[in-house]
Amino acid sequence: MASGSRAFAFTASLIAAVFASTILRAAEPVATVEIVNSSVRTLIFRASSGFQGRFETPLPETLAQGERSHAELRAGFPGSQGGGFRYGAPGAGECDFGFLRLRGAGGEWLPPTVRASGSGGANCRAEVTAMERGGGFSVRFTIE
Repeated sequence: MASGSRAFAFTASLIAAVFASTILRAAEPVATVEIVNSSVRTLIFRASSGFQGRFETPLPETLAQGERSHAELRAGFPGSQGGGFRYGAPGAGECDFGFLRLRGAGGEWLPPTVRASGSGGANCRAEVTAMERGGGFSVRFTIE
């Protein structure tokens, strides 16, 4: 095989690989996470219990009073997506948040579940704000 033909074959296979990975990435379900600080304090990211997937941008280290943050979690597993994390303020308690979406036995995505529990006087809410048949969903976590 001539060197020009080998270079063409290599370039063509590289383009095909990039195209295929782009299609697969676009097909990954995305969980959009919104965090709302409705409290009168600046909140600090305390801990994560881990995530099933990867964030495009990390969760913020701090959230000022009245601030909102959005992050997208791309599915890391074919049958589940979610995770847990905590925000709090010194002397004002903290919120423990969680979210999870699983595939059913028939392969369909089940409705997501969310969790919000407060300690030390913190008021915390969690709600599902959108669901897609393809697995994507949106959740909002509010600290009051």
